[in-house]
Amino acid sequence: MRLTREAGYLLVVLGVVFLVIAIIYANEWYTMTNSACELACGQLHETYCTHRGTLPIHIYLGITLAFLMAGAGAYLTLRAPPARGYIADTVELSGDEKKIVDFLKGEGGVAFQSDIVEKTGFSKSKVSRLLDKLEARGLVERRRRGMTNVVVLK
Repeated sequence: MRLTREAGYLLVVLGVVFLVIAIIYANEWYTMTNSACELACGQLHETYCTHRGTLPIHIYLGITLAFLMAGAGAYLTLRAPPARGYIADTVELSGDEKKIVDFLKGEGGVAFQSDIVEKTGFSKSKVSRLLDKLEARGLVERRRRGMTNVVVLK
């Protein structure tokens, strides 16, 4: 989820940069066409001059894409859930308990008990005992899913 928020920030910044570039380019286009109109027609403010008037389509497309990019970035930034604070962050843990809690944080706060056994290198019984302690302290919750448990960090 954090990656989504960071991608959103990046899109907003890129959208703003592209918008600034498109506006600078549009301003240069107007300056150039005004100069061409003045040279060709002899007057700067004639309305019938073919050199004055509209911007090229690629400028409109650039501005539209910049707004879409910034809008998509804002959506991703606001839509991503906030970073979650866990109760376990405020509690002092033993080394093995901390290893399990850190693993759960890395998994987004949820993991199968069998994955904890596999990734920590602890035996099944040791993980079960550590989870019993953490559950008794209200730091994790085990939910039965078929033949295994899903461990949720609180």
